[in-house]
Amino acid sequence: MARILLKRTSSSNGTSEEVERLKMYRLFLLPTMIINVAVIFIPAILTIVLAFYRWDGISEPTFIGLGNFERLWDDRIFWKALKNNIIWTALFLTFPIIVGLIAASLMLTVRRGSTLFQVIYLIPLIISAVITARVWQSMIYNPQSGIVGLLNRFGIEVYDPLSRT
Repeated sequence: MARILLKRTSSSNGTSEEVERLKMYRLFLLPTMIINVAVIFIPAILTIVLAFYRWDGISEPTFIGLGNFERLWDDRIFWKALKNNIIWTALFLTFPIIVGLIAASLMLTVRRGSTLFQVIYLIPLIISAVITARVWQSMIYNPQSGIVGLLNRFGIEVYDPLSRT
């Protein structure tokens, strides 16, 4: 969709409303991108860099190159922990899928109580979606106290995307 908007706005047929809408989309993406860079990208880069240093967290780090990886290669505890993580990952990726497929198969064959099971199973999904929608509607897109209202107060004309069709 972003490519379509970029193509439309870059052509001579693009209206100023489309350009403003694209600016608004980018403006709403900016906080998420900043948080992702600060919380995910920078720590990931620092982890990769610090893997080549000996550091206890207090003193000055000293560069040791691949020394940490050589020690890991010979460490039995590391290999045991890696094996345990692979087992847990495999279990927690496959077990919910198997249980879901069995439940779906049972719901196709067993008619008695299937409606109650559907209600019990789907209510948490529906409630979380409704709560998320209310948070976005009342806290973020609120014209008085949300991000839209804050930007409008600073003179940045932003329209509520939930109220536009």
